[in-house]
Amino acid sequence: MRTIDTARWQQVEELFHAALERPVAERAAYLDAACRDRRGRLDEVLHEEVDSLLGAHEGPEAFDEEAASKLAARLASEETALGGHDPLPAQRIGRYRLLEVLGQGGMGTVYLAEQSEPLHRQVALKLMSWRGEPGVALRRFELEREAMARMSHPTIAQVYDAGSTARGQPYVVLEHIPGPPITTYCDENGLDLRARIELLLTVCDGVRHAHERAVIHRDLKPSNILVREVAGAPLAKIIDFGIAKALEPWDTVSDTPTTKSGLRVGSPSYMSPEALATGGQGLDTRSDVYSLGVVLCELLVGVRPFSHPLKQFMMHGSEPSKLNSLLDTARPSRRLLTRAADERHEIARRRGLDENALLHTLRDELDWVVLRAIAPDPEDRYSVGELAADLRRWLDGEPLEARPSSMLYRARKAIRRHAVLFVAGCLLALTVIGFSIRSSILYARAENARLQAEELVGFMLDDLSTQLEPMGRLDLLESVSRESLDYFESSGASTLQEAGDRPASALRQIGRVLSSRGDLDAALEAYERAWRIDTSRQRRAPDDPSVVLDLAEDLRLLADVHEARDELPTALEHLVEAETIVRDLVERDPDTARTGARLALAQTLSDLAGVERLLGEPRQAIDRLSEVLSMTASLRRDDPTDAEVLHVVGTAHYQLGLVWLYSIDDPQRAIEHLEAGVDVYRALAASQPEASLWRFRLAVLLGQGKTAAYREVGRLDDARAANAEALALYEVLVREDPTNGRWAHALGWELVRRGMLATLADEVDTAVSAYRRAVEVHQSLLDRTASPHAGWLEGLAMAQLSLAEARAARGQYALAIDDARAALASRRILVADADDQPYYLADLGEALLLIAEILVDLGAPDVAREPIAELLAIHADLAARDYDDPFTDQQVAGQVERLAQLHETLDGR
Repeated sequence: MRTIDTARWQQVEELFHAALERPVAERAAYLDAACRDRRGRLDEVLHEEVDSLLGAHEGPEAFDEEAASKLAARLASEETALGGHDPLPAQRIGRYRLLEVLGQGGMGTVYLAEQSEPLHRQVALKLMSWRGEPGVALRRFELEREAMARMSHPTIAQVYDAGSTARGQPYVVLEHIPGPPITTYCDENGLDLRARIELLLTVCDGVRHAHERAVIHRDLKPSNILVREVAGAPLAKIIDFGIAKALEPWDTVSDTPTTKSGLRVGSPSYMSPEALATGGQGLDTRSDVYSLGVVLCELLVGVRPFSHPLKQFMMHGSEPSKLNSLLDTARPSRRLLTRAADERHEIARRRGLDENALLHTLRDELDWVVLRAIAPDPEDRYSVGELAADLRRWLDGEPLEARPSSMLYRARKAIRRHAVLFVAGCLLALTVIGFSIRSSILYARAENARLQAEELVGFMLDDLSTQLEPMGRLDLLESVSRESLDYFESSGASTLQEAGDRPASALRQIGRVLSSRGDLDAALEAYERAWRIDTSRQRRAPDDPSVVLDLAEDLRLLADVHEARDELPTALEHLVEAETIVRDLVERDPDTARTGARLALAQTLSDLAGVERLLGEPRQAIDRLSEVLSMTASLRRDDPTDAEVLHVVGTAHYQLGLVWLYSIDDPQRAIEHLEAGVDVYRALAASQPEASLWRFRLAVLLGQGKTAAYREVGRLDDARAANAEALALYEVLVREDPTNGRWAHALGWELVRRGMLATLADEVDTAVSAYRRAVEVHQSLLDRTASPHAGWLEGLAMAQLSLAEARAARGQYALAIDDARAALASRRILVADADDQPYYLADLGEALLLIAEILVDLGAPDVAREPIAELLAIHADLAARDYDDPFTDQQVAGQVERLAQLHETLDGR
């Protein structure tokens, strides 16, 4: 690899940084003066080197308007070439009328132009800044047009024409792509890593098409890869093959301009080391791969691998150890860590991840893809086809060629990619062992076979389930648990109670899966079976701490289902019983308390506080949660990184946040606890980025917690930021496991919160869009649920009602009345199934009142009197009850005020 003289580079670097310190408008004049020798002669090569670096640094978005005016004036002076003296946009170059400046870089200026013949259309005309003999320039562009004629690919923008002005200034005419650079498009639309890589793969296909036709681009960068939407989907287009180089002998003059002027071809920040050293000449297809690697790094982390690539490679030369060190600092994960904390957070948010999850994804695999693409030695790089193949492997969950291989890495990828086959293999082995048991009984070897079978079942319930749970694979978790349970039911034991703790463990796992899917009745049945097994175990071994802890877990899971079914008194009974037996264990067995009972007690108290809050006992809930934090403080001193302990801490802060926000109306105090909880789950997600539970809990605290609290105190920008981060997390979780109803339910509610925030900002269209999707999410959930799920039905009703209000604000009363009636139907089901709970009756009143208001707006006041009468009956019913629910009281008070306004309107008519 040819290098540049060190002294020359130092001179370029000094001038480059000195120019950056000056205002953009003053840089051209400074450069003209600084690049002259003592006799006043301009060093054109030096000038072009620094100007090229400045152009790459500034990019199109930092275009210097003053420089554009100077260029326009210079063009106007070329009377013969441009056909007149008029300033932009009236200037013409041949049959092209210049309309406006689209951008400027080191190679020239790009104009939006209008072609008048042979057909009328808008084009992009790039007027190059090269200087040379007119005949050579024309011949060069004729050859490039011949190269472009070889290519026909949907991701390559067409080149329509090329030539030069009468003064020898070359230009090319390109298909105009009205879209932003690929990096800008991805950031503005919040594309996640998968979507970004899928988009880049289409670019790779276009580059490979060019390479197969013996053409290399030599200037691949985001501003030359534009994206526009077609039928709602992004379409990338590679533009500006104006400096492309043919690889075949027919291109006999393509290097002439560089030979004469010393101009470096391309943008330094995206140029390969060999291109930097040679000025862009003598390259092969792997130089384009290097540029794609730089673009990939930007798509992943928002920054390029090197701030100043020419300086980096100059300093390190070609010594392997130094180059390895250079590449290590260029890893996308390292580059991300060089950014400020708030910038890192924003970069991750735009990719639908939190910072730690993004870092893990980069370090695990994508770092290796970028490093191989930008390897200093072309021989160590991918071809464009190899780069695309490795990116597709990442999308498909297959091992990467770029990443150092290991048995553990390949096994982990295989389990994730073929989890069904992996489980099937385990089940097949279990079947074989089960057959072996039956056969071995005849030969008096049953005991040994039974031990082998139970060892495999233990693996399936513990190790395998532990591997599957972070992946969010509920179907496989259920399969493993059911097959394990089937083994015990057919193993010869007279009852499951005689088979130890494994059957109950399997039933709890099955119950969790069913609960996550929304099948609460089936989940309750599974938990009750586990409870009966563990109750029998406790009678046989009343002093066994493990049995007590299993029984307490059964009770907590039973309470969880009853809470989801709005059977709060029953949930409270189970939790009080769980607290009693675990607290007794803590008091009589301090050793066990240190190893798990105190944690189980803390979990139980946290769940108990949540139910007490819903039952209108906030102060009692606060007392319990204070005890939880005190208890976990000592547990954290024993092991500050214990995930289960941190989970209890995070949940306690979340519960305290809800108490202070909704029950006591102190949002500022709530924010303190919610922020503490967010910190806990961020740390957990960082330590275990594949564990979906931590990301889910983080999203819950951000959305249901911080978004709501910030909205209450008027911090709307903070509320929208928290809502956006929560939405991004939920979107990823739902894509990872579409069968998990809890995640989809949370996504639906977060969309409702997004709509509420948009409504506050008078963004009615955004609100309608968010509410409509929330309705779709919850309706889909209920359609695939065996029995009505109260929480999901309430989510649907809330989304329907909010959509009705937003459409009414738009004046779409016919649609609004349909949505409001749908919400009313959903809430009638809730009231019927929940024994007329006060808050469900108040919610029903909200739907009735909105229907009445819309009917009045529609000019049907007589029809509106019917829902008003039903609403008044609900208010009378609630007034006759003895209940303690401040939220219901607040709802009723608001309805009474709106009713008064509605009666005034009716009386006026």
